[in-house]
Amino acid sequence: MERTSMQKIMEITGGRLLAGDPSVTVTGMDIDSRTVKPGDLFVAIVGERVDAHRFVPQVIESGVRGVLITEEDACPEGTDACIVLVPDAVKAMQQIGKWYLDAIDVRRVGVTGSVGKTTTRDMIYHILKEKYRTGSASKNHNSLIGMPLAITQFDSSMEVVVLEEGMGGAGDIHLLSDLARPEVAVITNVGISHLEILGSRENIRKAKLEIVDFFRESDTLVINADNDMLDADRIREEKGNFRIVTGGAEGPWDYQVRNVEDFGEEGIRFTICHGSEQAEIRLRIPGKHNALNAALAIGAGAAMGVTLEEAKRGLEKMTLLTGKRMLFRKGNGMTVLDDSYNAAPASMKAAVDTLMATKASRHIAILGRMGELGPDAPRFHAEVGEYAAEAGVDLLIAVSEEAKPIYEGASGTGKGETLWFATNEDVIARLPEILREGDAILTKASNTARLGQVADAIVGTENQ
Repeated sequence: MERTSMQKIMEITGGRLLAGDPSVTVTGMDIDSRTVKPGDLFVAIVGERVDAHRFVPQVIESGVRGVLITEEDACPEGTDACIVLVPDAVKAMQQIGKWYLDAIDVRRVGVTGSVGKTTTRDMIYHILKEKYRTGSASKNHNSLIGMPLAITQFDSSMEVVVLEEGMGGAGDIHLLSDLARPEVAVITNVGISHLEILGSRENIRKAKLEIVDFFRESDTLVINADNDMLDADRIREEKGNFRIVTGGAEGPWDYQVRNVEDFGEEGIRFTICHGSEQAEIRLRIPGKHNALNAALAIGAGAAMGVTLEEAKRGLEKMTLLTGKRMLFRKGNGMTVLDDSYNAAPASMKAAVDTLMATKASRHIAILGRMGELGPDAPRFHAEVGEYAAEAGVDLLIAVSEEAKPIYEGASGTGKGETLWFATNEDVIARLPEILREGDAILTKASNTARLGQVADAIVGTENQ
């Protein structure tokens, strides 16, 4: 964040000075007392479990000079830090983020979708870097709190920034799009994540399409046209007359994916066709589904003036990163495909495909619960189990009561071996007798399932 006075922060947020000198400047923004730096603006958020107001004295002691609070009695007596009272801390962060994007005068690309947001965002970033000074969040900051934090990482040396837009419910992407005002937006797909919250895929579709709520006619939406909920003509009819670019493998789209080859952990090779142009791309990111994500990223890059050849160069510079992307962990002849951060039926099936493309003597899938799927969750879990068994998984292990239908779906096919355990601890206790040298093991579930514990234990088991 470029140097900004607390006086300006007060003007942006409508805040009231409680203490200190408003000419004090800040060069960043944080909500975490453990990571906030002396030059940052500390925003005290009242969370479900923690009220950050109790850390205000601590952050001031560490050197922080600018603080936003919503509780007047949280202002320490006699402090020389600049303390500003605002009515709503989260809204204040959004006001700061929106003002700051305009102040540094950057072009913006937004990305949303049920799955694939972070990977596609990173692809767009690498593509745009071939032509522009480009910024992208260093973390998965895609929420009403996270996006303002991402924005304050940028500066005026950047020409373009790429922002990810997540949601917890209807209306969130509308607010994020008001903040970001992207001129190019990407919807990777409309799946069944958040089905429990929104009730139907149609409602999920409406929520994702909020990303174009502030579009002008000159703006561009890039869609996965293979997805049954993303029809370009219907979108135009409902949302207005702006440019729509299509990508996919199953139709005569603007950016067509062809000839996908899956090399497991070594990545994929595929061809992108656009009119009379085509490019063969070798992507060092595993998962054949990422060819489609790449097509969408190329379409977004083209809308910003990046050529197909430049996009190819950018994509081929990408490497596998940790965090929200599958991590390959090796040791003593075993390969662990740790994808335990998040899960939806589509991403579960894609991860199984990547497992099966990985060279191994046995392919083992350890799968846990998928969240927010609503009353049909047992059916969706059973379909994943059936898919894994039909794909040729040698051993499927389902973990938790919620994931038991995965075990039942796989068992019902009569293919492969299947096991079910109630807890992660139960699985971990059996790992030494289950695993053997030469195995490739996938661990995948929603983050709340903590299946990463099993992945960690497998790495430890390899040394026993």
